[in-house]
Amino acid sequence: MNDSPILWWYASGNQKYGPYTQTQLHELARSGDIRQDDLVWHQGLDNWVPARSIEGLVVSPPPVMPQQEPETVEPAEAQTPAASVDLLAVFVGDNYAFYARKWTVSDRFGGIFSWNWAAFFLGLFWLAYRKMYLYCGVVIALAMLVTGIAQFLRLPPETVQTWQLHVAPVFSMLLGLFGNRLYKEHAQRKIRQITATTDPQQAPLQLARQGGASMVSVLAVIATLMMASMLASLLVAQLMALKP
Repeated sequence: MNDSPILWWYASGNQKYGPYTQTQLHELARSGDIRQDDLVWHQGLDNWVPARSIEGLVVSPPPVMPQQEPETVEPAEAQTPAASVDLLAVFVGDNYAFYARKWTVSDRFGGIFSWNWAAFFLGLFWLAYRKMYLYCGVVIALAMLVTGIAQFLRLPPETVQTWQLHVAPVFSMLLGLFGNRLYKEHAQRKIRQITATTDPQQAPLQLARQGGASMVSVLAVIATLMMASMLASLLVAQLMALKP
């Protein structure tokens, strides 16, 4: 399944802008930044087309201006170099405005923390949804380690539940406070990696593919947790059988 959004560019007043997600394009149209006679394009279109020809794209009427000859814009020129694009917005995707506000709040506290309810309630699944696979792996590995130690030591279920009742709220609170910072660091790291190894014309497309959000990743983490739990139980059972 392909989670990559379609990226759009538009041309207005002899200038080209982009890339933008479809949601961002509609916001620009509603705000009047894109007018009916402006040209828009995305990969897959053979040529630039007027904004008014895109179904569902709400655009404001253009101001009265002297008639001018339309300028032909080649699709190949539309691929804006990465240096002139807000790569962080491209990586985050449609929810960039939310995280930009959170990072602004975080900057008031030295860039350390700001609150994220989704991270607080969803925890590991929020990390997966935002494609922070390294952090997901660390959390799953620690959970497997603790579960394995508890089973190996034959700790009573009540003791294990007590641990969980103490650890889970702390983890949720820390992720709620520092999740936005982790996500920004993750995004900036990905941007550095991709811009260092990818052609500038293709960098925004690669960032859009690797960024954004993914429900498939959430389902994959759920399946991984189930498999990890079974493997940990089997491993501990084998170790217990080897004990004299």
